[in-house]
Amino acid sequence: MHEQAAAGAGRARQQLHTGVVLAVGPHALTVQLQTDRPAVPACVGAGILVQPQSGDRVVLYVDGEQAWVVALLELASGHDEVQLSVVGAQSLQLQAPKLALKAKELAVDTERAVLRTGLLQFSAHVVKAVAQRLSVWADLIHAQSQTTIVRTDQRVTQVDGADILRARQVLTEGEELVRIEAPLVQVQGKENVFVNGKRISMG
Repeated sequence: MHEQAAAGAGRARQQLHTGVVLAVGPHALTVQLQTDRPAVPACVGAGILVQPQSGDRVVLYVDGEQAWVVALLELASGHDEVQLSVVGAQSLQLQAPKLALKAKELAVDTERAVLRTGLLQFSAHVVKAVAQRLSVWADLIHAQSQTTIVRTDQRVTQVDGADILRARQVLTEGEELVRIEAPLVQVQGKENVFVNGKRISMG
C-alpha cells in the first residue's frame, strides 16, 4: 500500500500541462498553466528548435518544482517570425544527402562565413558584392561577358610572366599622359605605321 501511494504521488508530481508563455527571460520562461496553479518558471527543452515567445501556446512537463517546455502547439497572433536554436548547444549541424532552402528573401548576418565545396554555381539576374577589401586566389580565372566596365581611381596590375592582349581593335586614351617604358620597346605593323602629333620628338 505504501509503495502504491508513493508511486501515485510521483505520478501526480510528474504531469503534462498546456499553458501560455507570459514572459521570456534570459534563462527561463514564465508560463501560465491552464489550471488553477499560478504561473511557473520553465526551461526550454533541448529538443525544442523553435524558441517560444510571449503569447505562444506550449506543452509543459512538470516534475515537482521543475518544469520544461517540451512542445510548441501554437504561435501567438502577430508572430510572423520564429527563431531556431538549441538551448545550451554551441553549434547546430544540418546533415542530409540533399538540403534545399526556398525563400523569397534570404539574409545571413554573421561575423565569419566559411564555405567549402567541390563546385559552386551562382545563377542570378544581378549579383552585387560590397566590401572594403576583396581578395581572390585561383589557379585559373575565366571570365566571359558581352561588355566589361571597370571604374576605379587607381589600378595596379603586376604580371610576372607574359601579358597578352588579343583584340580586333585596341584604343588607349589618356587625358594627360600615356607612357610606355621598358628596356626594349618594339612597334611592329604588318603594313603601315602612322604616328601623328603636333610635335614628335625622338632620341
